[in-house]
Amino acid sequence: MSFRYKTTFPSDDDIADPSDWVDSNAELAGEFNGGMDRDNLPESAVDGTHISDGTVAEVFSDPLFTASVNLPTKTTEWVDGDGTTVIGRVAPTIDVDSVLDIVWSGTWNWNIGGGYPLAGESELLAIRLVVDGVEVARSPVHSDSRDYDSTTLYGNTVVGPGSPVVTVEFRTYRASGNGRAERTVSIDYGELIVEVLKR
Repeated sequence: MSFRYKTTFPSDDDIADPSDWVDSNAELAGEFNGGMDRDNLPESAVDGTHISDGTVAEVFSDPLFTASVNLPTKTTEWVDGDGTTVIGRVAPTIDVDSVLDIVWSGTWNWNIGGGYPLAGESELLAIRLVVDGVEVARSPVHSDSRDYDSTTLYGNTVVGPGSPVVTVEFRTYRASGNGRAERTVSIDYGELIVEVLKR
């Protein structure tokens, strides 16, 4: 959807007229309040008296609630799961230029059986959101000094028609030291939500 928004801006030596902004906002509000027409809706978008589902926006999700996923330790590359289960992956089919609003929220725990971290021997976890191989958001690095932890990531990007692949990726590694057993990290719960806002 493309909103028809007046682009009136004062230039040097112009006298600013408040109506320039009032009129623009009124026109935009009119579209939100039902003033949509064939200039900003695709053909056959109206089904009877309603706009068809998915005309303006669509929401996709990939929840992880049924089983924990044990991530490999000391990885030097980003991974999207344990080789069997993917933490979060969405590949919506999009027919117009769109904006993707992406959210992932999840919790994890470090394997306590591996022992507690000693000074200077922390193991670390980083998480990121990726769209077609391009990073759109990354978390701060999380240390195993907290056995249980959680985070929420937000990202957005513009995409064209097609099937962009949105994934959640992780990387675990040791900050320093080799004197104790490695602790694995398990992603316990999480959900990837992708909202497609169509232009």
